[in-house]
Amino acid sequence: AASSTPSAGEPGRAAACMSPNSCSIGSPLRKSCRLTTTSRYWSKSFESLFWTIPPIIKSMQTLTGVVLKIDGGSSRVARPSGEALDCDLRGKLFRREGLRLAVGDRDELSQPETGARAVIAALLPRNRALRRARDFKRDQVVSANVDQVVIVLAVQDPPYKRAFLDRVLVACERDQLPAMVLFNKWDLAGTDEAYAELLHEDANLYRELGYDVLTLSAIDGS
Repeated sequence: AASSTPSAGEPGRAAACMSPNSCSIGSPLRKSCRLTTTSRYWSKSFESLFWTIPPIIKSMQTLTGVVLKIDGGSSRVARPSGEALDCDLRGKLFRREGLRLAVGDRDELSQPETGARAVIAALLPRNRALRRARDFKRDQVVSANVDQVVIVLAVQDPPYKRAFLDRVLVACERDQLPAMVLFNKWDLAGTDEAYAELLHEDANLYRELGYDVLTLSAIDGS
């Protein structure tokens, strides 16, 4: 028996495919029409997304900087231009890679042109670092990319602590960092003759060990 349904080459079929909800074609062909319409929709959606991605990427600036200060999840980063930015640390660097920032780290920053806060996107390789050894934990990086360590100690107020000086010098030797010792408030050493003699002996001892030792007083300008 002849079918009343239009053949594939007839205009009626094409018109029905453009409106699958009102399609009079049999069920299998109607399903095919709906899939075709859905495919057209998603194709146009992805095409629209493709053309909107470049402006989004273009609106992000890639910058570099050096960490000056760390305050919880926020860091103060100095740009080569002298500008200082408050930056957040990208979450995946902290959680997945276990990254711990240190003062002196050189970073890559991402900053939207809209003026939103910059984000630390990557940590550049460290050349050297001053570390603090800790039992049962990984060492803590006190400062990164260090060229020279200057250990400043007051001879009084607060009191001079030779043990602290020795610990820092040992850490510098371990990390192969050049160190210098600076005794501050040197004018206060003269208030006690025995104590002043002890300080002179220590200063000469560290000089004999090969360290540069300086004495400083803001009161008398020496």
